[in-house]
Amino acid sequence: MSARGLLLAMTEVEPAAEPAFNRWYDERHLPRLRSVPGVLGARRFRALGDERCYLAIYDLAEVGVLNTPAYLRTRPWAPGAESEDSAMFAHFRNTVRGVYEHLRTLPQPDPGDTPEARALLLVGVEVPAAYDDEFNDWYSTEHLPLLTGVPGVLRARRYKLHAAASGIMGEPATYVALYDLAAPAVDGSAEWQRRRSTPWTDRLRPIYVRRWRTLFERIGPA
Repeated sequence: MSARGLLLAMTEVEPAAEPAFNRWYDERHLPRLRSVPGVLGARRFRALGDERCYLAIYDLAEVGVLNTPAYLRTRPWAPGAESEDSAMFAHFRNTVRGVYEHLRTLPQPDPGDTPEARALLLVGVEVPAAYDDEFNDWYSTEHLPLLTGVPGVLRARRYKLHAAASGIMGEPATYVALYDLAAPAVDGSAEWQRRRSTPWTDRLRPIYVRRWRTLFERIGPA
């Protein structure tokens, strides 16, 4: 089954709570969400350069999975939830959580989980509504194909925020791209820089209202 949706959750964690947070996430939270019908896969990452920033991404059969009773029972405020869950969420800081609809994946066919990927580059972008069509045309027809051709880029995916989905927190970007990398050094390599410098790219880059990019290392599941 192909993944048509994505749940993205990024948070910082108080330093003193990190060991308990990682144990809880690996042993309880992640397995429980992975058991929900329609959750096709899940991965965890830690930001390089700031080990207190964590990212989890969940591949969804469709965004509606997050409205099913099976998923809603996993939330820390659900009836019968254990106190450990709500207590752990109290340690989260600057949380960003968004639900996204799939736009494009390269290469095709989708190589899947790419277990050999040791890093993930997350890029979030906001653009003015007047440039929306051209931005999507550029990203899907030029930018994504060019970067997918960089040695060490194993997969590249694009998503758009599903505004009607419940549970949005913080300020998730309207558009996100995820690049599965064989190693962190792929980002910023000479070939990466060459392929991201085109006349079309240079013309569109100044229109961004907001842009954030974070490089992560994969930490789970094993």
